[in-house]
Amino acid sequence: MRWLSPVLGLAALALAVGLGYLWGGRTKRSPSVQETIASEDAVHERRGAPTRPPRAAQRPAALPTLPAPPGPTEEEPEDITGEEERRRKIEQMRASGPDRRDLLGTIRASFGDWKRALHEPRIDVNLGEWQCFRAGCYVSLVHASSALVSESTRRLTETKSFLRWNSSKMRSAEIVRPDGRVEITWLLFAPPEGEPIMQASLGGD
Repeated sequence: MRWLSPVLGLAALALAVGLGYLWGGRTKRSPSVQETIASEDAVHERRGAPTRPPRAAQRPAALPTLPAPPGPTEEEPEDITGEEERRRKIEQMRASGPDRRDLLGTIRASFGDWKRALHEPRIDVNLGEWQCFRAGCYVSLVHASSALVSESTRRLTETKSFLRWNSSKMRSAEIVRPDGRVEITWLLFAPPEGEPIMQASLGGD
């Protein structure tokens, strides 16, 4: 019976190997999540497909935005006298160039009602000579008193020539002369090129 011992030994060894295989198959470790992702990425690389993008790194906290420095402050309006303002306006009008549209001709033909307004009934006002340039025309009036400035202004702004002038008008501030008389200047600015100098006649002309 000695020959049975090796046979039994071999059979026992085979049985042990078989049991070990079965036990190992039953207790095989499940792959972790990281291993599964790595395995899938390897498959994608072999197939030429892009791998999963890596997780975005955590962004640092944004720095607080500092307020912009204050800009330059607007300059305060220059404090000038009425006489200085009038001088500047007249200089600008003179610098515009000669009167090529014959604005002065229109003034002489249409503004006769200014003289009538000041002399019927007569008030102590001296109406000067009109001067015209490309930018417009101006004329100065000298009054015996400040009270007459308001009266002459009311009368002149009611004339048809004043109302028909087809552009803006401006009256200077009162300028008191050393003798107590009061001077003001009317500026009539030229209408835009291509526009009529005077508007159509008002109703009742």
